[in-house]
Amino acid sequence: MPHDIHLHAARFIARTLAIVASCAVTLACHDTNVSTATLRVLTRTTGVDRDADGYLVAIDQNAPVTLGDSSTHAWTAVPFGHHQVAIGGLAANCTLDGPGPVSVTLTPFGLDTVTFYVSCTARKLTFVSERTGRNQIYSIRSDGDSVTPLSDGTANDITPSWTTDGARIAFATDRGGNYEIYAMNADGSGIRSVTSAGGFNFFPAWSPDGTRIAFESARDGFLAIYVVNADGSGLTRLTADVAGDEHPTWSPDGTRIAFASARTGTPQIYTMSPDGTDATPLTSSTDPATAPVYSPDGTRIAYVVAPSTGNARIHVMAADGSGDVTVTDGTDWSSIPAWSPDGGKLAFMAQRDGAWQVFTIGVNGALLTQLTSGSGTNVYPAWRTGAP
Repeated sequence: MPHDIHLHAARFIARTLAIVASCAVTLACHDTNVSTATLRVLTRTTGVDRDADGYLVAIDQNAPVTLGDSSTHAWTAVPFGHHQVAIGGLAANCTLDGPGPVSVTLTPFGLDTVTFYVSCTARKLTFVSERTGRNQIYSIRSDGDSVTPLSDGTANDITPSWTTDGARIAFATDRGGNYEIYAMNADGSGIRSVTSAGGFNFFPAWSPDGTRIAFESARDGFLAIYVVNADGSGLTRLTADVAGDEHPTWSPDGTRIAFASARTGTPQIYTMSPDGTDATPLTSSTDPATAPVYSPDGTRIAYVVAPSTGNARIHVMAADGSGDVTVTDGTDWSSIPAWSPDGGKLAFMAQRDGAWQVFTIGVNGALLTQLTSGSGTNVYPAWRTGAP
């Protein structure tokens, strides 16, 4: 029996030595022939109003890749050693929970993983609803919660527009009998008139410095673009084409005003200088185009195309008219786009199931979200700028 025990022990030791020797050979081969590993990066997003176009993740400041708000990407053949993994491209309402960039050391053993945790919060918009009888301006969050009236309920208030600092709202109201342009503070206080000449005045748009308001009016017998100082002085008509001009919007640098005009027969998008000169067409579609609005950085314009058949759709093009893309799919009649403060999303109104509702969507067509519900009319969305 002792002889058998010693024999088994000897065999065990021999097997162990063989395994160790094999491992040593493997490591030697590993060290000699393999010098790269795999690095996996995960994104995990929580909260609401999430980033529609994803995040930009890069290793050692190399060209980034785009990851969705909860997705995974693996880099293969990454050299052993120390590396920095960074994440960027977060929407303005999203923050990184944890460090960034992250340092990681790659070795020949195992799979290295870096996880970035991102949280997103709701942002504020305004819209117009007749849910209490008259059209009133309401505040709403971009997750559809916290609907709060801003109007005082004494008149029909429509087409709100925010100053760039988020301090004031211009809007059209019939509280004097005719629709005129008024302005109020962000909380609905301090209401005062800006225009009072009659002729139905709509769609005010603040200049970037908050000193002037462009708007459309039929006071001279045809729809034209006007500009007025914020205190009501200095009223000036900028266009004079009897075919009709509408929906003005200022470029963020204040050098151009985009608008829609039917001067060539079918309404198209134009831009002009703030004094009304140098009117330049941007679109030349056979279908009507209207409701332009500049992106916050001034590089793009969102607008509406209403085809002869099917539903109106939201489009986005470069500020010079190039690179046109369609954002909404035509399932619903979509109109009046409004850019989010970071330029990543659009709010718009769409007629769904017989009622107008407010939606948001990524500029890339992702993350379509319905903010309002119920019967009635919910229209004219506008993101609050300059504030969370």
